[in-house]
Amino acid sequence: MTLGNGTLRFTFCATLILALSGPGGAVRHKQPPVERMLAGYTTEKHDAVWIRDHRSGYILLRQSECDGSHLHLALYSDKSALKNWVDPEKPIPGGRLPSLQTGRGIHIGDKTDRLRRVMGEPTWQGGSLYTPGERVWSFHHLIGTRAKGIEYISVFRIRNGRVTGIELDREEQPG
Repeated sequence: MTLGNGTLRFTFCATLILALSGPGGAVRHKQPPVERMLAGYTTEKHDAVWIRDHRSGYILLRQSECDGSHLHLALYSDKSALKNWVDPEKPIPGGRLPSLQTGRGIHIGDKTDRLRRVMGEPTWQGGSLYTPGERVWSFHHLIGTRAKGIEYISVFRIRNGRVTGIELDREEQPG
């Protein structure tokens, strides 16, 4: 028996959907890669870091909650972008950052097409609540479950089609 083109196409699509389906028939989406490094610092250590790079002027912040369940690593050019985490009046020690990129090679200044090639499609994207004209792309990767696991979140702030700030979060679940 010969199948028509429409039937063959339908059969192929149905087979593909079933192959990608998990328990209960829900389609599983590929998680973005885990990003653990920023400007030479890792989300796996808990010691606080607060430094302004002499060459670029960019500021790196790493801090964790007192129990260590949530760690935040951020890289911005403007101190006011970090006001939710530290006192804006606190002086910033100068130093030298090894780089202005993530462990996967996404640099401050990269275009969004490069970000998409490296990280895939964002889990969420939208306008910034804090900075008019700024876009935010976030990538969420859960290892384990919401009841017991670790969620890695990579946030990229974008202005005029280029990465201007990066945040990495590591949160033990339940958080």
